Amino acid sequence: MLKRTSALVLATLCATSLSACGSDSEPSSTDAEPVFSQQHRSAAGQIGGECGYTNQGDSIHAGEHTSCEFTGAIFDEAITHTFTYTHRNKMVNGSYNTRISAVSPQTKQTYDLFCAIGSDVRTFHCQKDNDTSVYASFTSPNNERWTDRLTVEGQPY
Repeated sequence: MLKRTSALVLATLCATSLSACGSDSEPSSTDAEPVFSQQHRSAAGQIGGECGYTNQGDSIHAGEHTSCEFTGAIFDEAITHTFTYTHRNKMVNGSYNTRISAVSPQTKQTYDLFCAIGSDVRTFHCQKDNDTSVYASFTSPNNERWTDRLTVEGQPY
């Protein structure tokens, strides 16, 4: 327990130090910064499960064959895309979704992924078609809506 608490305090201090490196002369930017920060040391190299948080406090979960580092690459790519409201299947409600390509830092393999904002708009996920083992989900803190945070177009019917 002490090691986990110490690691969490160290990670928080490192993140705080890095965020204080800017100067007043630098222009402010709304561009996305790298977003992955490890919840605890054991997330480095971890495959599947809870991976930590983005720099904005979003919790990250990886599928059973997805590395925590890859979830960071997925998130960084997904947030740069526009999510369009469409119906993939006439039998299922529509969603805000997009397609991305992300490179795994471990394998250097490129994966084509489908990403969608959940119906509650508090979570979005990305996965390989028909393979939920290559999967990452991101849940907003404090019930923030992804439709307010990401670029979206179209409207539910």
